[in-house]
Amino acid sequence: MKRRPGLLPWLVTASAATSAALAAWLYLQPVPPPAQLPAAPTWLTNEAGLTLVTLDPATLARSGIQTAMLASIEHQAEQLAYGSVPDIQPLTDLHSRYRTAQGDFGAAQAAATASNQELKRSRALARDAGNVSEKGLQAAAATASADQAKLETARSTVQALRANAVQQFGEPVAQLLAMQPSAELNRLLNHQDTLLRIALPAQGKGTPPRRISVEDDSGQRVQADLLSAAPQSDPNLAGQVYLYRSTTPLPFGSRLLAHLPVAQRAASGVLIPQDAVVWFGAIPWAYVQTEAGHFLRRPLSDPRPVSGGYFVGSGFKAGEQVVVRGAQMLLSEEQRPQIAASACKDPECDD
Repeated sequence: MKRRPGLLPWLVTASAATSAALAAWLYLQPVPPPAQLPAAPTWLTNEAGLTLVTLDPATLARSGIQTAMLASIEHQAEQLAYGSVPDIQPLTDLHSRYRTAQGDFGAAQAAATASNQELKRSRALARDAGNVSEKGLQAAAATASADQAKLETARSTVQALRANAVQQFGEPVAQLLAMQPSAELNRLLNHQDTLLRIALPAQGKGTPPRRISVEDDSGQRVQADLLSAAPQSDPNLAGQVYLYRSTTPLPFGSRLLAHLPVAQRAASGVLIPQDAVVWFGAIPWAYVQTEAGHFLRRPLSDPRPVSGGYFVGSGFKAGEQVVVRGAQMLLSEEQRPQIAASACKDPECDD
């Protein structure tokens, strides 16, 4: 078979031309920019040496951070004391015995009144008409004397029980015991109200506060009003013990932390919610949103625990937005390795 001499060079030339054209076409195509990585948080430092965390919009949207506006509150300075909830079974027993004694006293009083009237009638009849024998007069006198003795015994029993109530629970409770019926006493006996023993600190001697607040193991605060000084000391409580009454039922035997108001003007400040507080370097902090995506970590200066969080008198202002959800995440982001060194002045930055 005869080969065509000019075909192979032509194929080689065509292939080379095609490759060159393809290379030129690819060279002229626009090169897409490299994919950009999500912007990482940046750390800055303001003039006060506080750390500012900045999140880009995408990261902020994914974070689920929530803020709440700080509210202005008044805080009354307080002194702490300790107390307990005594078992009032002795008061229940006294109440039962006292009611029985009062019933006996009433019956004895009625009998003594009747026998005295009979004695007076017998004496009048014997004096005026002589219709009563000497023996009958003596019998009436004996009955009246016996009934009077029973009356005195019943009166002594009531007085002894009242004195016992004073010795155990103080004069105000003893007065409630003497009142029949007594709605206030029934609230104590039915455990609708609670009797409290509170020991004032040694440095707090003087007039006890008329109203205090106490909290149990759960941290729930309830109000209590002064009744009187406790007639008996408590070996588990140091200091002068006073009896208070709360309209909230508390378990018998509970140990209480009492908050005693100090006689000075209330301080103005803001309430930092409990959920806003993060602990770092043994110091409580809170993040304030200065603008969208910018969060400044500030320390809580002289925080005072109150219901729902902490009272602070400086460092924060009413109306500022504080992070109540995501504060721990911001702190974690803050501790991630930084691309560039920062001028952070926190003690932990030296590690």
